[in-house]
Amino acid sequence: MRLFIIITMILVNSFSYATVYKWIDEEGQIHYTDKPINDAIAVEFEDNTKNHVSMPPPPSIPNNSPQKPKSIKYQLTITNPVEEETIRNNSGYFTVSTQLNPKAPAQSKLQLYLDNQALGKPQTSSIFTLKNINRGQHSIIIKLLDKNGKIIASSLPRTIFLHRSIKNKPS
Repeated sequence: MRLFIIITMILVNSFSYATVYKWIDEEGQIHYTDKPINDAIAVEFEDNTKNHVSMPPPPSIPNNSPQKPKSIKYQLTITNPVEEETIRNNSGYFTVSTQLNPKAPAQSKLQLYLDNQALGKPQTSSIFTLKNINRGQHSIIIKLLDKNGKIIASSLPRTIFLHRSIKNKPS
């Protein structure tokens, strides 16, 4: 069946090339047709009258131009402590944990900011241990830094309240 269709298409295609005929009527007007008529002459076209369509070459892209890396949208979230959590610890000790999506790029580090001040050194671990923090209200932000220290992503600020009891000193 396929062979029959292919052969039919080839034959139809070969007949689609039509010859052009020129003839002159009784009034002396010239006519052109694709059907042979009495006294019609087949017209041969010169090469300069045929249509030649060519596509321009595609534009070349220089290989020496630096390509910008794809911009990845990182989502950095503080998972613990929760927003406006009250932490009761007399030593001023608590932990902060984060979650990053997608996975952090190579050689990147996380930096914890407590009340808009960097606390400690940047680290690869997503868990921060804070010690001897003063009582009161604090704002926590985590920032993802690339190998050069440039900020790639930042968490939303998280407000917490730290309660520490103070013993009265005997006088």
